[in-house]
Amino acid sequence: MDLNADVGETINDIPCSNDAILIPLMTSVNIACGGHGGNLESLSSALALAKHNNVTVGAHPSYPDRLNFGRRTIDLKQNELRETITDQLHYLKKLCDQLEVKISYVKAHGALYNDMFNESEIADWFLEAIENFDPNLAILGQPRGALAKRANDRGVRYFQEGFSDRRYQIDGSLKPRSHENAVLEKPLEIATQGYLMASKRQVTSDSGDQISLEVDSICIHGDNPASIDAARNLRDRLREAKIPIESFC
Repeated sequence: MDLNADVGETINDIPCSNDAILIPLMTSVNIACGGHGGNLESLSSALALAKHNNVTVGAHPSYPDRLNFGRRTIDLKQNELRETITDQLHYLKKLCDQLEVKISYVKAHGALYNDMFNESEIADWFLEAIENFDPNLAILGQPRGALAKRANDRGVRYFQEGFSDRRYQIDGSLKPRSHENAVLEKPLEIATQGYLMASKRQVTSDSGDQISLEVDSICIHGDNPASIDAARNLRDRLREAKIPIESFC
């Protein structure tokens, strides 16, 4: 099972996570591309840490929205969305080339990630931008929804992730952050949900029902204060259950 985290992120140039501790606990990391956060120092540091710890690197583009950390939907035309995604990927790749690090996949951030669960048109525009940038890149996203379907239709390598620190709705979508109890905050609770995904391919929805969730990777958000303790606990549980911890690509 792959473990991934969003890293290199900043708000007002202040790091959102302790990447020096978090990255070695992961097998893949989604590195911000400047759209919602991240600066030259934070991104270069995250890339260097990933390289040193043999952690797979993915790009983490978003709507161009640093003010709201990429968590607000922005109504963009096709060419505008493609352009901002392409620009963000080029920005990260330039840093990767300097450090001799390879980008292996792309995972959207925030509102863009959530919008593509329902919006096939946005999903297509996103996929077009990535295919034009590098057709060999894989996509990491939700197990259900428009992006998964459109990627499959287009023959794009698509890997499915679950969130150990987010509450799910009965349809398999993420409970909006604006709702109460949308984010899990206790390390044990986060690790338990992640372990359920890895071992049973299930998750408990906000209604209390068990729903199927086939995942290749489990995400722990780096900006969650409980992330490091949760990651350590989850790794211990996976090892005890003899579930391999390895990158999905």
